[in-house]
Amino acid sequence: IKRGLWPAADLKSSAMELMAYSVAEAIGLTDFAAASNLQLLARSKQELFYRLNKQGWVSVYAFGAIVFCNVDGSERDRLIALARQCARDTGIQAHGFKGMKQPDCARR
Repeated sequence: IKRGLWPAADLKSSAMELMAYSVAEAIGLTDFAAASNLQLLARSKQELFYRLNKQGWVSVYAFGAIVFCNVDGSERDRLIALARQCARDTGIQAHGFKGMKQPDCARR
């Protein structure tokens, strides 16, 4: 993110609520950007960065994660649902370990 996109003067307090979710193996950023009605601040091949209001923002990552700062629960739920709609299957099996020995940590 380029310097100056999030000026410190915009923050009324130093407390921020950060929440991060892994929602898919991959998220189609082009699909997410087309379907969302958010103010896009920055974009790369791997990330979309949106400002939601004076103190809130969301970052969507191609590797399947979405990160929120100062975003209320209903808006988080809406954006997580949108990210899941834009999910892409990369062929990696996150569960089941088909054709491989299941690691010890997955058996607990």
